[in-house]
Amino acid sequence: MSSNFNNSSDFSSICEAYLSMLRPIDESCEELTALKHRIDGMTQKNIADSFNEYEFPYKEKRQALMDSGAFTRFLSRGSSRSAFLTKNDTVFKIADDERGLAQNTSEAYNASEKNRYGCFAKVLWVSRNRFALEMEYAEMLEGSDLEFEEITGINIDKYFDYLKYEKYVNMTPKKRDVVYRAHFSRNKEHITADLEWLKENHDEIAVELRSYNDEAKRVLINLAKYLATHNSNADFSFRDIKSASNWGKVTRNGVEVCVVLDHGASERVLNHVYNDFDTTGMHSYMR
Repeated sequence: MSSNFNNSSDFSSICEAYLSMLRPIDESCEELTALKHRIDGMTQKNIADSFNEYEFPYKEKRQALMDSGAFTRFLSRGSSRSAFLTKNDTVFKIADDERGLAQNTSEAYNASEKNRYGCFAKVLWVSRNRFALEMEYAEMLEGSDLEFEEITGINIDKYFDYLKYEKYVNMTPKKRDVVYRAHFSRNKEHITADLEWLKENHDEIAVELRSYNDEAKRVLINLAKYLATHNSNADFSFRDIKSASNWGKVTRNGVEVCVVLDHGASERVLNHVYNDFDTTGMHSYMR
């Protein structure tokens, strides 16, 4: 067991060692604040040790986190991160491995800008070492395309086509060919025909989105603006927008709206961290 990880060599069990890191610094300190302070103080070796399932089994770590007093409920465990509901009704995501660190880094990337657009679940805090972050709680749509349409008035498949057209129509043929095939695995000869078909759905949704006084539609317009403004720097998986399971519902200006729920598995993370795919040289084509 790493001596750097423990605050005292007196602790003999794994759970006690983990709790030592999470335990509030003093009785006057709120549990969540104390937890953030402890996490910010973790070294890279501390983090690497915490990823070692032999030394720190996941069940013990999860229980230690719950025992820290900062959380009211364990929400879920994804491919590389665990999510907890805090006493402040926010979501706290903790990396379970190096992929989780990459997702936290991606989700926190340009967070203030993402928050400004209001079309993502907002990032409220991120640790200096990217081991954890705190986000706005967004209730999942549970994969319901129907619920997305009930809230926004827009069909999610057609909205995705709208965004695809917005993203690719102004590209040069060379850029469009490289990026389109990279994202959608289509052959070059299909691109022109596909864009004509996409334009039909785009124009239909564009008319529906003109109800700009509708807050739910305003959020969808803002996502299109974010993509148009940042394009190559839009650090989330564009394809995830198509799935209602990656959307959540929150209140914006007193109105229920849909926002992108989990934006940590960006194209960059999926390509480099999960699939070990070298995209060197493609970045210039993303604009």
